[in-house]
Amino acid sequence: MGRSEDARRKVLEAGVGILLDDGVPAFTVEAVAKRSGVAKTTIYRHWPDPDQLLVDTLRSTIEPIPTPNTGSLQDDLEKVLADLAPCDPDDTDRQTRMLFGVLQRAADEPALLAAFDDLMHERFGPIRTLLELAQGRGDIVDDLDLDLAVDLVIGPLLHRHLMRRQPVDPADTTRVVHHVIAGLRP
Repeated sequence: MGRSEDARRKVLEAGVGILLDDGVPAFTVEAVAKRSGVAKTTIYRHWPDPDQLLVDTLRSTIEPIPTPNTGSLQDDLEKVLADLAPCDPDDTDRQTRMLFGVLQRAADEPALLAAFDDLMHERFGPIRTLLELAQGRGDIVDDLDLDLAVDLVIGPLLHRHLMRRQPVDPADTTRVVHHVIAGLRP
């Protein structure tokens, strides 16, 4: 691993530690530099925008999700949604705290909100891809607003998890996907 990659890894690990231990308000370039042992100038060279450092730190905690293509929109969406949801309750709580913290800061920082929105589009990209594939097969209407359809798939599950603080189990996912697909059929 090169020095640049090593510095990047240290910065992101330190950023995650700050988010978990102290929350978003404590997340500053100075705090990341101190915790990582990487010079602020190096951090600014990689991340001229501190908001992007925050978003990249969040991104570093997220595993990529494969996009299945079995030909069954129901099965494929259920698989992607299962991959999106952390199984470990501690992971769920950590991610929830980080997401709420970023959203709170983003309320006053439009650039951060835009970067966070890009991250969410990336995160939910497999859902959009599955809907596009289903459109191509004629399984769902072809004049569909795909962004809205992604929101319809993910929204009830996020609401249940984030707002109601209830676990999302596979039966919930199956029901949500079933109802959404029923509303999208030609």
